[in-house]
Amino acid sequence: RVSGNGVGCDYKSILAAEDPASEDDVFDGDVTFTDQAALDAFAANGYREITGTLRIEGAGVTSLGGLETLTHVGGDLVITGALSLERLAGLDGLVSVGGDLIIEKNASLATLEGLDRLLAVTGLVRIDENAKLTALSGLESLIAVGGALRITSNVVLTTLQALTTLSADPGAPGNLGATAGDHLIVTTNPALVECEVLRPYLANATPPGVIVLTGNGVGCDAEAITNPPDEKDDVTLTDQAGLDDFAVSGADQVLGSLRIEGPAVTDLSGLGALLSVAGDVRIEGTAVEDLTGLEGLATIGGDLVIEGNSNLASLAALSRLTAVGGSIRIIDNQPGGSAARARGTASVLRAVPATAMMDEAAGFEDSTSAGGNLVIAGNATLETLVGLGGLTSVGGFVRIT
Repeated sequence: RVSGNGVGCDYKSILAAEDPASEDDVFDGDVTFTDQAALDAFAANGYREITGTLRIEGAGVTSLGGLETLTHVGGDLVITGALSLERLAGLDGLVSVGGDLIIEKNASLATLEGLDRLLAVTGLVRIDENAKLTALSGLESLIAVGGALRITSNVVLTTLQALTTLSADPGAPGNLGATAGDHLIVTTNPALVECEVLRPYLANATPPGVIVLTGNGVGCDAEAITNPPDEKDDVTLTDQAGLDDFAVSGADQVLGSLRIEGPAVTDLSGLGALLSVAGDVRIEGTAVEDLTGLEGLATIGGDLVIEGNSNLASLAALSRLTAVGGSIRIIDNQPGGSAARARGTASVLRAVPATAMMDEAAGFEDSTSAGGNLVIAGNATLETLVGLGGLTSVGGFVRIT
């Protein structure tokens, strides 16, 4: 962060003075690409600066390779409706945008990596309706946005953690919250469960702009961000009587983590009102045969761990689960599984004994995303993953052994 210094020592002046482009390196005006051939021909010139707007749109553009020399766009950078574009590699040299940054309606775009050197956007940043975008990875270097930040309708987006630098010091020159135009609009991202990065901005007693945080996953509303759950909000159920007592409350959400453990738990059917869990869900070493009772569970802010349940034969009750902010681990559900787990022989990092009783992976039909890893291990009679058909994105690795 560069601020509070004398004339010439702010980020804009430094960027303008750093290794300035020669006249031959500058394209004067706006440019729009709707097909790959035109982009490739332009890229061959090796321009370092575009003085106007750079617009990339349409299914004809499949790669931004060749634009690596570009360091500055003087107007807007708009990437819209580029239906075949999966990544932004090629913009690796881009340091600043003089207008708005708009990334919207790109059906195949899974990551923003390629914008890793981007430091400053003078106008607003808008990231809307990118159907496969799970995270904002690639924006970690962004330290200054002059206008609003709008992130809406990205259906599998799970985390905003890449914005840590941008939001770290609200009100600092150039940072989110510095001016009255710094509206924060994060809406209709149903899988979005990791929004702690916005806490410094929301903690500002008098935010300068409009704040709209609605329609996101568990933990991504203003109340949850400013008053995060702590351990006192956790629920641990170790026997059937305790679970039944909790069920009587009709609670539709757990503000912390939910842990269900031990062979004295035989039936989850009383949890039918439960819709969301802000932390982890851990079902470990129980005697349940299925997960009936969790049919309404839609979002989990942390990990989903199902481990060492020796009688478990079906995951079908999880069919409404749409977002898991952390990892999904389904491990060692087999005869003797809980004992094996107690001995420490089950591991998410290696194959486990191949003597499982899980007959199907039904469930997850409506699932859309996991922010972390997907691990299915030690369920050897699992013949099909058809029940995972709705899981469209995993933020980490996938391991099935």
